[in-house]
Amino acid sequence: MNTNRQTIRIWAIVVVTLTLGTLLSSILAAAMLDALIGRPEAGGGSVTTIIPGFVYATATVMKICILAGLVSLVVALTKLVWAETAENALPVPILSVRRFPIWGATSTALAPLTPLVGTLVILISQTFAVAQPLITDFSQFSRSAVVVSLFLISAGAVSAVTSLVKRERPRLVPVVGLITSAVLIGLFWHFEFYALGFDQDTWAPH
Repeated sequence: MNTNRQTIRIWAIVVVTLTLGTLLSSILAAAMLDALIGRPEAGGGSVTTIIPGFVYATATVMKICILAGLVSLVVALTKLVWAETAENALPVPILSVRRFPIWGATSTALAPLTPLVGTLVILISQTFAVAQPLITDFSQFSRSAVVVSLFLISAGAVSAVTSLVKRERPRLVPVVGLITSAVLIGLFWHFEFYALGFDQDTWAPH
């Protein structure tokens, strides 16, 4: 397989994962929460009111991942132009076998999964609640979902570093994954989505 075309295919997977993957995960998560989440007897309302920390964390993941996907699209288009130029310059294509960058692709795939995984954490936590959950219980559920999301994002950063150490190619794929994960980790810590009592108006309590 021509190396340049193989590289373009890899970038196409990264772009789809970060954009469509994030959107589909978020849409499915929103549908599941709206249909399956219980409403506390006191203080209930919209999903944003019940679990604001997780909702805001999910919105942040969507923005950063889609932005990373658009940046990856620019890189992919640049690679495509470069590949066409190289093919026109070389009468005989250069053939090589390149292993798929599993660690690099994983580094870009974990963050888009956080809306869906976090939703499952909340629904499972709700199922194991002893009695009808109160609004304070949902604050704990939200915190657990954000912590699990943060763990997945951190795992994405570790995957990116592993890919760089293993020298997987294209080298920019794990770089995109590492930057995306680092930005999300920084934003999660800065806004404290995991804080108990996170409010949609006042955000994290201090």
